[in-house]
Amino acid sequence: MISIKRLNTDKFSWLQNSHFYKNIDNFDEPVYLEYCSKYTKDIKKYLRVINLWGVTYFPKEFIYLFYKTKPLKEISELFDSTQDPLYDFLMESLFADDIFYWAVKRNQFKFLRNLHDYGLEINFILGIKNLEIFKFLYDSGFKIDKYMMIAASYKDIEILKYVHELFEKPHFGFYINKYNLPSENFFYIEKFAAYKILKERYTLKDIHY
Repeated sequence: MISIKRLNTDKFSWLQNSHFYKNIDNFDEPVYLEYCSKYTKDIKKYLRVINLWGVTYFPKEFIYLFYKTKPLKEISELFDSTQDPLYDFLMESLFADDIFYWAVKRNQFKFLRNLHDYGLEINFILGIKNLEIFKFLYDSGFKIDKYMMIAASYKDIEILKYVHELFEKPHFGFYINKYNLPSENFFYIEKFAAYKILKERYTLKDIHY
């Protein structure tokens, strides 16, 4: 049992980001549901509470603990019982070299928000690479689509910056600004994974050096 007032404290405020909390009718009555502090070191309890409350935004303490303990059995059991795509993603992410790529591929944009907010700290502690890609896209107002996912898989932020300058609109498939394509930089387009798509629309003869 936990009082609603305690959910305003640092240890328990993370539970406010949940479906259960948003559907509470009477804030004067205590909640009879398993709960835990965000500082708990019990990953099994953490996962149970996340599932029971329907947590929609993870505290960084959970992310640290999850990738430190790698609770494959527990997260696999949660997925088997709920079929929640989030648990499937978390299970796969334990084996992923680039969590950002998998989050985009699996459309786990809430988890991407976690990565964006805690990027520098997570990157330092867990060694997750290329979170600056998401920050760049987020700050630039990019629409995360399949082209962005392909670009991110190349793990080269300079490519994304260059392509952003290359096009007049903030995502792909519109008008190419030929004058922003000096010959010495053309290898960026060749390296870029969406080159075949671009090549179908624009031939080399249309590009003036």
